[in-house]
Amino acid sequence: MKKRPSFRHSAHRVIGDLTITEHADGHDEMHFNHATRLSIVLQIEHSSHIAWDDAVEDIDALRGFMPLHDRGRWLEREKSHAMRIEISRHAVVHRIPALEKMSHISFSTSSIPGSLLLVTARHLCQEEHDENVHPATIRRMSSHLVDLLDTTLRANLASEDVADRRALQRMSVRDYIEANISDCELSPQTIAKHFDISQRNLYQIFGHADGTLGNWILRRRLERARQAITDPAQQHLPVGEIGKRYGFRSAAHFSRRFREAFSIPPGELRQKIHPVH
Repeated sequence: MKKRPSFRHSAHRVIGDLTITEHADGHDEMHFNHATRLSIVLQIEHSSHIAWDDAVEDIDALRGFMPLHDRGRWLEREKSHAMRIEISRHAVVHRIPALEKMSHISFSTSSIPGSLLLVTARHLCQEEHDENVHPATIRRMSSHLVDLLDTTLRANLASEDVADRRALQRMSVRDYIEANISDCELSPQTIAKHFDISQRNLYQIFGHADGTLGNWILRRRLERARQAITDPAQQHLPVGEIGKRYGFRSAAHFSRRFREAFSIPPGELRQKIHPVH
């Protein structure tokens, strides 16, 4: 049997500091050493896998992936179509120092700027199209590719920053709700006023993971009230008083909401948990 060539590829181009390779028919296992050179995999069709330590990262079609730390392996794949860009670590990290703290970064190549990065890399890799193109133009295009990589990575980092900021803001909103749960005036309107933001912005921060903000406040009131009702140390408190303590305007309103949520009136729940003999 004829031995398959190592690192098989259909196109390969070295332009200054850049090495661009197209693997149109699968690839052998490759070892990456990210101390001096970074490898960016741009998956076009099918999927591939990068492993380091005990982790394995799946790279689906129209996704890009760049490991940043540890010695990794691009696992052998018989059926895969991908581009691979190699560039000096300094050229990337010097532009974006925040990458030093990351183990890897992934991004989409189905929309800009990632899609432009993929198209440019594929075009630069095809030597047969460059007969009438001046070498200086090729060098400028390679510089343009590095700029596109920079833009793509920054766009992904910006998206992650927005997600992180919203997570912190969401935590602040929830902490505020817990601290003011006894205030019957607590509402999306008063919360937005406290944080000096619009209600629309508040809803965007809160998201939909826990339902609407108003429903989440109601649920927290009821959960806190149920904890108090079933607490032996608070048996002496009237049920209506517990309802007021957690923001319900009247005992009747509290009892109705409690029964809707837990299928049992609050007084009956207390009697069931702590029967009076």
